[in-house]
Amino acid sequence: MCDHSVLATLRPPGSKTSRRVYHKQWIIKMRSGNDSVDVSTSAHPPSNSFVTRMTTTSTIAATAEKSHEWQAPSESSPMPPQKKKHKKRKSSDARLRKLWRRATTSPQGITSRAEWSELSDLHSDWKKRNGATGSQNNNEKYPDALPGPSITIRGDSTRDFRSIDEWQHSKASDHRDILVNLLFGGGAVDASNNDDCDGAPSNKKRKKQKAAHAENSEHANLFRHAVDVPSLPSWASMGNLASIGGMAVIEIDIDDTLGAGDDNQTKCPLMPSELLRRTNSIWETLNNKQDTDTHGGSNNQVRRIIGAACKVKMFQGDFPRCISDELMFFPPPSTSKLGAKRSVEGHSDLFQAVNALKLDSKQMQAEGFPRLTGRSEHAIDNNPDLYSKTLGAKEMIGTIYRAFWNRFIPSEKSEDKSTMPNEDANALELVEALSIKDTVCFNEERNISNEDEFSKFEFFVQTFSHDIERPPKIFAMDCEMVQTSAGPELARVSVVLLVPGENGHYTIDNCEEKMALVFDELVKPRRAVLDYLTDFSGITPTMLEGVNTRLEDVQAGLLSIIEGNDIIVGHSLENDLKALRLLHHNVVDTSVVFRGVNGRKYGLRHLSNVLLKKQIQNSVAGHCSYEDAEAALLLALRRAKLGPAFQLKENSRGKNIMRVFQSVKHEADEHVETFAERNKGPCVCIGSNCWISKYAKSDGSHHVLGCESLMNSMAMAIPSWLSSSTNGRRSGFLWANLSCDVAHGSSNRENEVKRLEEIMRDMKNRVPFHIPILMIFQRNYRRALTLTKQRRAALKSTSIIWTTDQENEWQNCMDACMNCEAIWIVGMSANLTETKVTQDNSP
Repeated sequence: MCDHSVLATLRPPGSKTSRRVYHKQWIIKMRSGNDSVDVSTSAHPPSNSFVTRMTTTSTIAATAEKSHEWQAPSESSPMPPQKKKHKKRKSSDARLRKLWRRATTSPQGITSRAEWSELSDLHSDWKKRNGATGSQNNNEKYPDALPGPSITIRGDSTRDFRSIDEWQHSKASDHRDILVNLLFGGGAVDASNNDDCDGAPSNKKRKKQKAAHAENSEHANLFRHAVDVPSLPSWASMGNLASIGGMAVIEIDIDDTLGAGDDNQTKCPLMPSELLRRTNSIWETLNNKQDTDTHGGSNNQVRRIIGAACKVKMFQGDFPRCISDELMFFPPPSTSKLGAKRSVEGHSDLFQAVNALKLDSKQMQAEGFPRLTGRSEHAIDNNPDLYSKTLGAKEMIGTIYRAFWNRFIPSEKSEDKSTMPNEDANALELVEALSIKDTVCFNEERNISNEDEFSKFEFFVQTFSHDIERPPKIFAMDCEMVQTSAGPELARVSVVLLVPGENGHYTIDNCEEKMALVFDELVKPRRAVLDYLTDFSGITPTMLEGVNTRLEDVQAGLLSIIEGNDIIVGHSLENDLKALRLLHHNVVDTSVVFRGVNGRKYGLRHLSNVLLKKQIQNSVAGHCSYEDAEAALLLALRRAKLGPAFQLKENSRGKNIMRVFQSVKHEADEHVETFAERNKGPCVCIGSNCWISKYAKSDGSHHVLGCESLMNSMAMAIPSWLSSSTNGRRSGFLWANLSCDVAHGSSNRENEVKRLEEIMRDMKNRVPFHIPILMIFQRNYRRALTLTKQRRAALKSTSIIWTTDQENEWQNCMDACMNCEAIWIVGMSANLTETKVTQDNSP
């Protein structure tokens, strides 16, 4: 036996050499002739079984070496191919164990698509080497199918859902958020789900995971800016998000006709809370506590089960909403995220707030505002006479400008007309000298012939800055037009100026804005008037009698009041600027600012009535341009002060989730994190014609199948679309709405139950594990909707009688319609703690 110091040289104190390396060095010492090494006093001795085994091996090797039957391999000799293959297989098996343990025991699972592809390849290689039933020579035994995404209730994934007390309380928006995470969430997992089974990762490991996640999800982040992926509900836990290969949502619309004497506690045989209590049924095998296996063999630990069963509050209020209304659409943008109120105290603050609402060049072009197509000053610079003439016209306008502002004191709102001062200068000559010498692009429906003698008097002019120093102003403008032989022509223009209140402050919250009417003129068209449009313009033939003001007079007057850096507010302002032949770049158009979610433009009258609580355009004499200008200015000021929260509260839905999913550009890279980007399967909608026309009307991007009821043969197409093995045939996203009639006394009640069980059995046995299925059940929606409409009509009319029995029936139907049930059917390991693989703690 050797001295203790011999082993000390193999593993010095404090060395980080692993036990495996130490054993390797110990073997070399034994084979080198030190077969009498004493390991009993070693600081880190091998196990007794290891010493016995190695001692025996070394003795045999020494005997063989003396007889020249065995030669110890030299350090330079290459490793035999068998050992290389064995080493590679051993490394892949270790990696498979690690990934499998994470996929089946960690609540977070595998969130990286690259790691999931690696697990899939390693699992396929393992099956080729060991067969689908596994090798009987080792303890490593894996199922023949990989687990899919898991949706479970946080804290306890093995609840017995046969008891309704084990069900989770939730809202419809919770399930919509889970659905959006499955479709568009590129590996994003709730931070509270980081309790990995291997313990908390080290800082170094955490940084490595963060870097890998950032690299793998770079493309997903570029896509996710268009889809706001919400966080998971607090009760939900999601795992193996990278494994998703499809999605199915199945709505069951049940009509069991609750009467006045019934209540929402009446048992419905088609609700899952009742179906799970049925013995010897497919529903019983879906419960977590059951041990029935699918997809081959009693040793298969991955199976189709109910991951989460929830009581769902579908809606609030006294108007019923169906499942599709709540789940199929993204929520509209929250007003709390749109922006906050602005602090507006002085003129500078208010101007900046209103200036933030102005249209940019692209918006002005899209709305059809008149604009230049080139540089208008180019022709003037090359013509000294024209330059001198233009400069003289600007000086004349500047003189009028200074005279006007020196005389005008905006102390209070005035009803008197304050028009341009009467000067000796010829307005037509001024406008012609100031006219734009370049091409102006604008879209206008006018029919001017080449022989029109009046077109030579029409010039486009542009606002400019004057020498006088004053802060920029905020104006509001509105014009009224009449119909002539050349199209609409200007008949009246009103300009309103915002003026400060007491102490120079603008008080917006208490509606004390002060305005002054600085320009209000009737204009005589040059062409013959065909229609005065009195119902809309308020212009009558009598009003234009004796009017001598022409378009060029108005243009000269506006140029002497409005500078180029002032803001002009209006509603559909492009029409007014076209009629005025005026170019101005700082504009706020309330028709664009208050545009609806779907792009709809609202009228000024509607905006004023709803947002300002002010009635306008109600006069039988027609519109008033001053009244319209004032309303547009008030709307812009409120929006500038209160922010985007000041808008119409539309009863509109957000974008359709299915259409957004289908519109996502698919990527060929299988490592793309979001399922919406890597999906290659079609979208499929199955339901009644009424449901399809309202929620799933196809624009050619997805398949639409009519199915009027659960008993229709087309209902059996659901498992076929989800389980097809043909490329391009398996659905990437399926949404079905099935109607059931199980009214009390109905003869087909049991047939409906059997058909639903048949569909469920087919899905359980055929649909791959990587496709999660959401089934959500609602009762009496159509009946509740009919009674609600009747009730509202009765409450508004004294001639319609609404009895107590009707009220009780409506209340019962509303309760049944509001309280729904949902189950998430997933493919996962049901008895994780009992599998031999998960008990293995080797690396």
